[in-house]
Amino acid sequence: MKQRILWAIAPFLTALMLMSAPTPAAAQWAVVCVNCATEITAGMILNAIQTGFQQTQQKVTDSIKGAAEAQTTATSESSKVISDANTRTAANMKKLEVELETEPLDPCGVTAAARGGSEASNNRPAGSGRGAGGAGGGGGATATAGATKEMQEALKIGNGDKASPSPEVVAALATRGSCGTFAKGDLREGACKGAGYSTGVSSGFPNADIRAETLFDGPQNAADIAIGVNRKLTIKPGNSAEKMAVNAFIRNLETPTDLRTLTATELNTEAGRNYMALRDSYDASMSLATKPLRDQEALITANKTTLPILKQLMKSEDGRYVATELDRVYPNWKVDGISYAQLMNLEASRRYLNEDWHVRMAAANDKQLLAEQVQMQAFNGYLTVALLERIQQLGIIQGAVAGATVRSEKMPLLVAAHRAAKRPGG
Repeated sequence: MKQRILWAIAPFLTALMLMSAPTPAAAQWAVVCVNCATEITAGMILNAIQTGFQQTQQKVTDSIKGAAEAQTTATSESSKVISDANTRTAANMKKLEVELETEPLDPCGVTAAARGGSEASNNRPAGSGRGAGGAGGGGGATATAGATKEMQEALKIGNGDKASPSPEVVAALATRGSCGTFAKGDLREGACKGAGYSTGVSSGFPNADIRAETLFDGPQNAADIAIGVNRKLTIKPGNSAEKMAVNAFIRNLETPTDLRTLTATELNTEAGRNYMALRDSYDASMSLATKPLRDQEALITANKTTLPILKQLMKSEDGRYVATELDRVYPNWKVDGISYAQLMNLEASRRYLNEDWHVRMAAANDKQLLAEQVQMQAFNGYLTVALLERIQQLGIIQGAVAGATVRSEKMPLLVAAHRAAKRPGG
């Protein structure tokens, strides 16, 4: 009976012993015991089976526990990574939201005026005319490019760079020079030919010396005149034909003819010294009267101090508009800069006349719109200061005019009273 039981459970006992990973000796003993099956009791076999089951169960339990712990650890680590990533994403989104709400619409455009803007508004190109230098040699080198020889002489005399011959000689020089440098049209050319002078437009700007557009809109060439008026808010600086034309126009308003310069012998007399005093008064009054002319000339003359502003504007969101506009109105802007008048015009036009700006405003949030509005209000404040400066100048000039009127009316009476009151021998 025992032998049959052993033979029945022999395969299971063998598998169990193998699963329990017994030592090699135990494994051989199990095989021997199974083969002989003579001294092994059923109790021993059942004990062996129970022990094998317990060991197997413990190993399976340990394996499951280890796998569970590993899974728990992996899940915890994964959850931490996901949580950290979510935290960083939320922080970055909040940061972006704050930046969008607080930074200006166009940082480069907003701060461009601060790049040399003060220098551009304070340092102006030299003006033309005798009053620019206080009758002591003009405000700078006289622009003569494009002028005939006679016109060059007349300009230098008018600016105080050269001694003046007699009024008749000055008039002849100026007339001959204007005929060859500016004269255009049947009437003016006819008058020049009638006076025996040759005609031409060596400057390239017909009649620029007698047209107000020369100072307000820039010297106009034949193509400009054909369309009416082509506003040129920037003219070429230095010894250019444009500056020469403006100089000729100011000369015709300021000192079209001048008195002969007195010699040292003539000045070294009582009459000569009296003349010098009156001449100083005349030159001061004329310089004051023509100050707005020189300011307008400086306002439309290209100024290199604007270059830092333009370079930063090129980096702004309006860069494309700025480049296109300046290439159209003054192609040499990258070298000469632009005028202060052009800069102020650009500051306004790059908004109101720029389609891209309107698109940005349509997409802007409330805080961005408010920032842009503050910027424009600041610009309006700056323009108000410039306007106040001009109003003050006009007030001063009007005061000088009133003073001249008083002098012309009251001074003769004052002189007569002074003469009557003089003591004999006083």
